[in-house]
Amino acid sequence: MGLVLGLIVLLVGCARTDVPAVELPSTSIIDTRPTWAVITVPYLRLRGGPSSDEAVVSHLRRGDIARIIAIDARVVNLQGVVGRWYHLVAGDAEGWALNTTLEALNSEARAQNVAARLLEE
Repeated sequence: MGLVLGLIVLLVGCARTDVPAVELPSTSIIDTRPTWAVITVPYLRLRGGPSSDEAVVSHLRRGDIARIIAIDARVVNLQGVVGRWYHLVAGDAEGWALNTTLEALNSEARAQNVAARLLEE
């Protein structure tokens, strides 16, 4: 009985309720979400939104490098192809493309290496 009472006193006495929440900023070390994309298909149609029903707003070609500015959380199945929509920006081109049409990377240097390799093929 004394042991149980001692554990209760220890746990209650050590409990802190005034600990503030800590929010850490997103950094390249912590954030593993890809931020760069290299187009892997010969000709990519960028859509105005994350849907194949959206209008084509721009185009990119194989080996082009784009910045990933958003990733749609929904997983879609388009004619047996399962993927997610990525919002891309490359120069004046901006729009949405399925991740199955590109290679997503977490650094611009890696994207440049992949693009160079694709253009050599």
